[in-house]
Amino acid sequence: MAAVDPARPVEISPTGVAPMATAVIDLLTALDDGPTPVADLAAKVSSAIHLCRYEPGMALVTASVAADLDAPKELTRLALAQLVGEGLLTRAGSRTTVALSGSRPFPRPEHLAARLREQIAQGIYPSGVNLPGLNELARRLNTVQPRIAEAQRLLEADGLLLRQRRRGPAVLEPARLLTSPDRLPLPDPPARRIPLHAVQMSAGAASNRWHRRAYLPPAEVHMHWQSLRDIGAQLLDTPFPNCATSGARARANARATRAMEALCAPLPDGILPGLWHTACLSTALRDLLPPSGSNRGR
Repeated sequence: MAAVDPARPVEISPTGVAPMATAVIDLLTALDDGPTPVADLAAKVSSAIHLCRYEPGMALVTASVAADLDAPKELTRLALAQLVGEGLLTRAGSRTTVALSGSRPFPRPEHLAARLREQIAQGIYPSGVNLPGLNELARRLNTVQPRIAEAQRLLEADGLLLRQRRRGPAVLEPARLLTSPDRLPLPDPPARRIPLHAVQMSAGAASNRWHRRAYLPPAEVHMHWQSLRDIGAQLLDTPFPNCATSGARARANARATRAMEALCAPLPDGILPGLWHTACLSTALRDLLPPSGSNRGR
């Protein structure tokens, strides 16, 4: 093949110029008269936000959104950048999230109050006992102390709690009248035992997914939750070591009761509620795990 001289102008026949010019004109007309592919994809993301598929406070990862909407990654990146400019999304560093737009981040105090009400109705916190401190409740419910305090005030207004100085709120007698929520049956232990290291990894991954708050397809959220339910059934089926004191035995029984209640609580609708619910289940199951060096559950 003969070498091409870069200094020599390329010759295009008159018959080839017309089709090229027509194609360019058609492209410019389409871009001018209709939405661009980026604008069209941005409209799809915006629609998903308004339909709460992508919920306020949720992190949107380019690859996940591209897969969800069956769009090219580069086009998705440009569409997300456009929505950041429009204020529908916010960006901090490399993290892009759905703007809260006046709503409070999940879980809101009313969600926490509803979950505590369920646990009171299930006897996790029976009437006459004191709730744990704010720090411990925030750990168990994967949230922050101020929201727990607001949730407790909602339950106080309902006549279920009585605030006390230097102690957690007391559960009042009317709590006995609460209707027990719908529960799922306790799952059967898996046919093949799950190794302890896999249990620990799954529980840690559930917490990490909640802290990232990144979009996941609903089926994947359900799959992770169901996997933890299998793990929980195995942990509850594993004999606990003998407790040296009655107090230690009571604490072990309380941990098992909390885990059982979390296992039987249905998965709520929505991706963020599902991630949060699964993280709370993970916390309850981690409390069942043996200390380092123990052979239980191996």
